[in-house]
Amino acid sequence: MKTKISAALLFALLLTVTTVFADSPPTNTIPILSMKTGQGATCEDITMDVLLMLLDHNFDGIWVEGAIGSGENAEAAADYCDSTKAIMVLAPGLLQKINNAPLIRWGRYTAHAITADSAFIHPDPDDYKSIDDCANADSILGLITARAADLSDDVADHPSIWYYNIFNEGPARQLKNMLNDTSSVDDYFPSMFTQDTMMTTVCTSSIFAWEKWLSDLQYTGTDGPTVSVCHSMLHSLGDDEWAGFPGMNLGNDTVQANSVNAPGRDDWIDADTFHVFTMAARCNLASRVTVHWIDSADDTSYAVLTDTLTGTAVDFGPFDLAEINPLFWTGDIKQLWLEFTAYSGNVNNNVRVGWITLTE
Repeated sequence: MKTKISAALLFALLLTVTTVFADSPPTNTIPILSMKTGQGATCEDITMDVLLMLLDHNFDGIWVEGAIGSGENAEAAADYCDSTKAIMVLAPGLLQKINNAPLIRWGRYTAHAITADSAFIHPDPDDYKSIDDCANADSILGLITARAADLSDDVADHPSIWYYNIFNEGPARQLKNMLNDTSSVDDYFPSMFTQDTMMTTVCTSSIFAWEKWLSDLQYTGTDGPTVSVCHSMLHSLGDDEWAGFPGMNLGNDTVQANSVNAPGRDDWIDADTFHVFTMAARCNLASRVTVHWIDSADDTSYAVLTDTLTGTAVDFGPFDLAEINPLFWTGDIKQLWLEFTAYSGNVNNNVRVGWITLTE
């Protein structure tokens, strides 16, 4: 899925960066970084002289894609940043490779439920036209957790690392794959957004979301680096409009705004993960309980719970919404409400709800 979009104009956008290292920039300042200063083997070309020259020309730090640790390609660059109080933004191979390395890249296959053995797919290493392997959620959680822990250990002695930049240009790359008709498999790569081409929300069980979650979890209660993403512009170009490029259609200002705002929408419910409904409640008239919802595509649906709520306060449930309404309790839910209908038809029904939970 790492198709090169050569016409993409890059801008670095830091999303929800709430945990940072001690050498982070002061509040309300925007650091100037040397983008792609080193990638892979070229990280070894970053010398102290190169870094000092950049600092002398009003750069605040560098962006590198590589690995940290004894003998690794970006270790020396991190040491130089530590000693000069420069900032390093790291695109760490340990997380990046699950996104773009041909032999180990994975994507959330939302055509199947998160509980399915094929919840995640690995495409053919040579293209994205077929599925080479499948994995369940536990396997991918284990893979990402282990890599996030190793990364945390590797960077522990480098306070200059500000944040991790993964899925570089990810929004534009996935949108491009969703809009073309070369393959249905490539629509899920890079594994970041849902299949809504308006880019309204990040898939909460995507590889990007889980890497951010599990990496950030390593630094709970500390000033460790968070995970962010470098957006590319979602725009359209006509044929030969830019440097002879054959043209592309990647949306407009609305799609751009949606993609930027989407990662912050953590108030939506991942229905594929959270589908078991329970509540503590009672009502004075025997009643049917209906759960209604609106999903991220603005489609409305409902599930009638398979028991009767009565006047005795109880833990009502559990009810598996994915079993009651398997076609529509899926994806992301942005609104949810309850309807209590007395079987007697009496509208004077006194309902009391103590709590509601949605669990896995």
